[in-house]
Amino acid sequence: MRPGLVTLVRRIGRFGCRPACPRSPDLRPSVLVVDPDQEVGELLVHALRRHRYRVRFAMDEAHALAHCKESLDLVLLEPMLLPWADGLALCRRLRRRSRAPVILLTSRTLDADVRAGLAAGATDVIGKPFSPREVLDRLEAVLVRRHRHVEAGSLPSATAPVWTSPT
Repeated sequence: MRPGLVTLVRRIGRFGCRPACPRSPDLRPSVLVVDPDQEVGELLVHALRRHRYRVRFAMDEAHALAHCKESLDLVLLEPMLLPWADGLALCRRLRRRSRAPVILLTSRTLDADVRAGLAAGATDVIGKPFSPREVLDRLEAVLVRRHRHVEAGSLPSATAPVWTSPT
């Protein structure tokens, strides 16, 4: 973790918010990794577990939606290896079933593709190739922002519609 982020997490901890990765197993954030490529998925799972996240792994839509019934704090989704339209549809379905933010990991980084991912309900889009460190840093930033919304009581309900771009 970068020194600035450590300071931010500690400062937030002092003001009543829990750090991104507490030591207690019950309070550790739960992350669902959805990636049809087992090798990349296992790399992400290993990196997340090393940083004390509770991780679930799914290689297809059915398993991803089944895990969505559990309490999740964040979803990492690779929509590219699924057919792109189905990957974005899965993002929409995940957002309808869960309040968990969704981060897309994709090689489609053109403006139109990024906008389509964000319009489908993604919180962030990370372009490939990526480093596990970049994924961890962005994941921690999303979780800190989400926790601020929870504390403020401004987190939308799981059934609230996801905003979609008019274009």
